[in-house]
Amino acid sequence: TIGFKNPTIFKMKPTAINLLFGSTILGSLAMGKNVFKLVFAEVYKLPEKAWRTLAFRWGVFFLFLAVLNEYIWRNYSVKFWTDFKLIGMLPIFCFYLAQHAPFDETHAGIRRKKQRRLIPRLRLSSSRVIKHTTNNI
Repeated sequence: TIGFKNPTIFKMKPTAINLLFGSTILGSLAMGKNVFKLVFAEVYKLPEKAWRTLAFRWGVFFLFLAVLNEYIWRNYSVKFWTDFKLIGMLPIFCFYLAQHAPFDETHAGIRRKKQRRLIPRLRLSSSRVIKHTTNNI
């Protein structure tokens, strides 16, 4: 971007990167391969349908980011675009990850650890209470 001295190329770079990611992911699905499964198969053990759903959602998300970047830089000021790129993209990405977390937990078999209670629950039946009180008398 510095060599070209053209600010348009700098503004289009996020679009190009997101288009590359999205088209690679969705293109691999169209060809019957799954890039996500090839890369993450050692980390996650998912059923085939979950792999396809995961790849499709991420591919569409990257295409959404590309379209959003194009819309912002073409319709708003340079200051707004830079603020959006620095401050706006991270919350969008974090929001997407938060919305996608239940899918990952469900299909990857991730279980949340039960936290140890500071105060244990009292699970006493009436027979235990009676035995306990009669033994102490």
